[in-house]
Amino acid sequence: MMKQFYPKVCFALLLSGLVSCSPGETAQEAWITPTHWDYQASWSPDGERLVFASTRNSHPTLNIFTMNKDGEDLKQLTFSKTGWGNSFPTYSPDQKQISFITDRDGNKELYLMNTNGSSLTNLTEHPADEGDYSTFSADGSKIFFERSEDGNSDIYVLHLADRSQERLTVHPWKDRAPTLSPDGKFMAFETSRFNGNSEIALMDLSNRSIEQLTDSWSDDGGASFSPDGKSIYFYSNQNDIKYDIHRINLETKQTELVTHSPNWDLDARVSPNGKALAFQSSRNGRWGIVITDIEGNNRRRITNKLANPFKTMVIKEGLAATLSNYPKWALDSLQKKYHFEEELIALAYDLIEVGRSKEAVEVIDYAHGLGISAQIGSVRASVYSKIGLEAPMDQAGFFQYVLDNGTTNAKEKYTLDKQRFPEWNYFSEWEMNMIGYYHHSKEKYQSAIDLFQLCLEEFPTSAMAHHDMGNSYKELGLIEEAVEYHKRTVELDSGWYGQDSQQILQSLLNESN
Repeated sequence: MMKQFYPKVCFALLLSGLVSCSPGETAQEAWITPTHWDYQASWSPDGERLVFASTRNSHPTLNIFTMNKDGEDLKQLTFSKTGWGNSFPTYSPDQKQISFITDRDGNKELYLMNTNGSSLTNLTEHPADEGDYSTFSADGSKIFFERSEDGNSDIYVLHLADRSQERLTVHPWKDRAPTLSPDGKFMAFETSRFNGNSEIALMDLSNRSIEQLTDSWSDDGGASFSPDGKSIYFYSNQNDIKYDIHRINLETKQTELVTHSPNWDLDARVSPNGKALAFQSSRNGRWGIVITDIEGNNRRRITNKLANPFKTMVIKEGLAATLSNYPKWALDSLQKKYHFEEELIALAYDLIEVGRSKEAVEVIDYAHGLGISAQIGSVRASVYSKIGLEAPMDQAGFFQYVLDNGTTNAKEKYTLDKQRFPEWNYFSEWEMNMIGYYHHSKEKYQSAIDLFQLCLEEFPTSAMAHHDMGNSYKELGLIEEAVEYHKRTVELDSGWYGQDSQQILQSLLNESN
């Protein structure tokens, strides 16, 4: 029966215009879209091609591919079948070589190869893992990269002439993702040294001085210079729970939003002529490469363009009809194998754009009911607010409320929202803890404690909240309370938080003796 059912389904969908079935394609393939993801696009120096990492042909292992800027003329350069694979590729300035990170030798190493995939060379041969990002100097003589060691990371520079290495940053918190200004005088990088979460910093390479460029409770990363060196593009979730591309003017230090997607936009790279951005986005349920103009407009998805028919069916027939006609096994597969929630979020926003607000609410409520991630509650609140329905503040709105109105007023607002909307759990543990740590980094320790307490109300077994609460109590000189929370951290976590709390407890014990 099932073998007879598939062709009929494919034929029906073909007639409806929902999908196309190519020769030899089964209806099962028509229901389910490819499983691969495309990441980390970087421009060739002439601006005509992109190099990127993808799990196509070897999912979930990454390999390196190149393509024209319109997505055509795809060429595969590496062919790993197991492990992490090969990632974060970057062209050399003369466009003859590509640097990338690979674990083909057992741990992550910095490699170099020709642009046709030949002459693979291990540049680092180090027992520690090299990090994810690398970038060439303007003259192509050096590669700046990150090394992860002992749970931390710092930035190094490798001189290609003799393979010698020089360490540029030394800090107990993470420094990573280096990128160079076009004139080679400055290095922008991502660091947690200022307040515990990721910020963008700028190093003057002549004297190693470091300037903090961003200062927010959110994660800021993936920096990239504009070709004129006047701006840096980076991703951040300071405006929403999802990440968008932002731009900071290096003269005025003013930051502005470039993309405003309901999904994840990451790792933007500016074309050599300064007119286009290439970045990865999860908008249709799978990571794919997107091209926009420099202001984030005229969005074109150039890889992973094929979508499963769910979205088109909802737009044509409505959610109820789609759910009744969509095979259960196909829906189950979408929920397990894809970022299905991402596709549903994009669908809700698309429906709002065309004035179909009621259907947008139906879709986002359905996504919320699936409970795929902790973040969907915040997105649901955002959708409700956009169309004028009552909802608690979304997560980004709450955090901004804390900054604008103070912790006491924010706690009152939080309590009222919990009473009025008891089923709306719109916080994620990490982001909620980070707003507390932001206050801790500003030496507002009591405010930090209040916010950590809110986090523990939602996530009572959060090791990071217990750990950071203990540190805030320690800074206030409330040692008994500090000991209590660090002991609880050790009980909850055997990883970094537990280990660090164990060291702090030992230090407190030594001080008391």
